[in-house]
Order: sequence, then structure tokens, then C-alpha cells
Amino acid sequence: MKNFKFLFALAIILFTSMSLLPNNASASSWSEWQTVTGDCQVRVWTDYSVYTSNATSVDVQAESRNCPQLDYYMDVWGTDSTGYEFMIRSIDQVTGYFSYLTPVKKLYLDDLNHSTQARVRVLLTGSVPNTAVWSDEIMIYR
Repeated sequence: MKNFKFLFALAIILFTSMSLLPNNASASSWSEWQTVTGDCQVRVWTDYSVYTSNATSVDVQAESRNCPQLDYYMDVWGTDSTGYEFMIRSIDQVTGYFSYLTPVKKLYLDDLNHSTQARVRVLLTGSVPNTAVWSDEIMIYR
């Protein structure tokens, strides 16, 4: 009985302490499929929707269906209080090409010094007309 009371008290303490911890991250998400041309569609994945001040990068991946090989540039665009979108130049863009799924790419946040609501843009070029597809909105805290 003494062991049961001890384990019960320990469980309550652990449960209480875990419920008081801040939730610093939110789940990853895929954007909706976005039409590039004809049947070619692309969607964008980010590893979180909220990035704390401790975050070092936004991990991004793009997936296509019914598309030829696509060249791409990935970068981050912020939104100001009026809704104006602007490219965040302190986050270097990454480039590459893919036919189905890009490797996970890292957009480093080291030089970003202000919090912003943002989206990742994947600019597709090459065998399709230049077309931008976008991630869901993310929040980056600094």
C-alpha cells in the first residue's frame, strides 16, 4: 500500500509538471495541392507552424504529382501589419530540382532578428512557366 501511494503521488507530480511545460512547437503541415500547369500540382511541407526564438531553421519539402522535372528556388516571405508580403533577405534561398519529392531543405534563421508571420515560397522554373507555390502560414519568433 505504501508503494502504491508513492507511485500515485509520483504520477500526479509528473503529470502536473508536464502540463505546466510550455508548448514551444506545433505540428508540421502540408499545404493544399496547388496547380502549376495542366495536371501538374505541387504542395509544400514545413516541419512546424510556429518557430520559437531557439529555432535555427525552417525545414521544407516540396512534393509534386503529374509533373515533369521541376527546377525550384525556396525562400521565406514575411507579412507586415498591413498584409504586405516581402522577401526576407536575411534568410538565404535554396535551389535544386526534383521530379517527385525534394530532399528536406533547411532555410536558416540565424540572421533573422525580428519576429514575423511568414510563408515559404517555392518558385518553380524550367519546364513549366515560372510559378510560385506557397506553404501554409508559419510564425517565426525572434
